[in-house]
Amino acid sequence: MVAALGCSESPPRTPLAAAPQEVVLGRFGDGGVVTREEMHHEAERMPPALRARFETPAGQREIARSLIDKKLLVNEARRRGIDRDPQIRRQVDELEERLIVQALLEAEEKTAPGPTEGELRAYYEQHKREFVEPAQARVARVLVKVSADASVPERERARRKAERLAARVAAGEPISKVALEGDGPERSRGGDLGFVVNDRKKPELEQAVFSLLNTGDRSEVFSCSEGFAFVQLLKRRDAKAISFERARSELKNRMAPQGKRKLFDSLLSRLRREADARVETPSP
Repeated sequence: MVAALGCSESPPRTPLAAAPQEVVLGRFGDGGVVTREEMHHEAERMPPALRARFETPAGQREIARSLIDKKLLVNEARRRGIDRDPQIRRQVDELEERLIVQALLEAEEKTAPGPTEGELRAYYEQHKREFVEPAQARVARVLVKVSADASVPERERARRKAERLAARVAAGEPISKVALEGDGPERSRGGDLGFVVNDRKKPELEQAVFSLLNTGDRSEVFSCSEGFAFVQLLKRRDAKAISFERARSELKNRMAPQGKRKLFDSLLSRLRREADARVETPSP
């Protein structure tokens, strides 16, 4: 395809020329142009990471060439009458309808009131069990890494090493010292994993952690995706309810779809009523 800044090939349809105040970045045919405003509009549609690439002069020339190519293709399609094809016109009309209806609903949403205080509180009371901070436990871990596809003897050696390290903690040696001989990234922190949340994302770890009740309790050695490990409880926080005030933002987000549905139904009801819309029963 031949398309470049300043190319002189004449398309069958003459595009509109740029307004005097517009900065022209590319020309084609008899008065066809690509303007800086068009280039900026095209760049704004790109993901931010990709957009930076086109902020350079070379990148801007690339966008201009791309826009010229697109306009040449559109002109050729129109020259062939493709834009007048009934199926194409039907698709264009359907797209236009979707866009203007979407714009209408967005305009309605901007003026619609949000949920009332009473509605927020009622939803909160009905779904109170969902607004709970799960139990948390701060633990120290000692991990002996071994690949899941390691041989049986290799896995057995790793398990025995974990058992020996656990026995030293059971005998009174500080886990912060024993953890230095482990393989996990927490070894540099004396095994401290921080707080583990009981949210079922790491079932093997959570089962071991939340079976411990008192500070200093230690789990048995257990198998996990990384190898073999054991943990010691440093601190525990029980599950607790999230207050209404703290949940307010989440409540609004959850109720937003309901509000949009009510708004849509209300708008349609009003339009049907004003238009005296009704469905006729066809004759048999």
